[in-house]
Amino acid sequence: MKEYQARTERPVDQWAWSTRAVLQVMGRPKPQPRPRGRILIAKRYEPSARFTIRTFLDLARVHMYQPKPAEWRAKIRSAFKRSQLPMLEGPVKVDCTFVMGRPKDFCKTIGGRYWFPRQPDRDNLDKLILDLMQETGIVERDSQICAGSIEKFYSAVGEPAHAEISIATLVRHRRLGPPPAGARP
Repeated sequence: MKEYQARTERPVDQWAWSTRAVLQVMGRPKPQPRPRGRILIAKRYEPSARFTIRTFLDLARVHMYQPKPAEWRAKIRSAFKRSQLPMLEGPVKVDCTFVMGRPKDFCKTIGGRYWFPRQPDRDNLDKLILDLMQETGIVERDSQICAGSIEKFYSAVGEPAHAEISIATLVRHRRLGPPPAGARP
């Protein structure tokens, strides 16, 4: 017990999140699509030759590409550039709230926001935000982002579709506890 008391009387370092920016981007949130592939035939096939898998592999090439939701991506990028955030160093926390449009046939008795349990997947919505933070220079690598929450909602009555992005960094606060017993001021 005495050992524990001695530890609590020393100065304590505490870490806390310091909010750097809260952005609101209007428009229906779109996810980051998965990479896609396309088969391209590189050479002309000779019908006289015997067609085998090896022949196909020699003729075909696979072209991989990443489809991009251009309009939503441009809105997010411009919001990041307008925020004029410097490059953040160290651990970063990003909280994202995606508010989807309310369907016309949705129950009108629920006036506020309601959970959105449908596609797009929340990780794909978040991936687009994190990738754009790296592209615009807010973080050096998106692996710096080590904390945060992702929420999806139907919008409240009269509320437009949008995304709310909160960016915070980890800062150290030094809190002094009571002086150790027998210490001089």
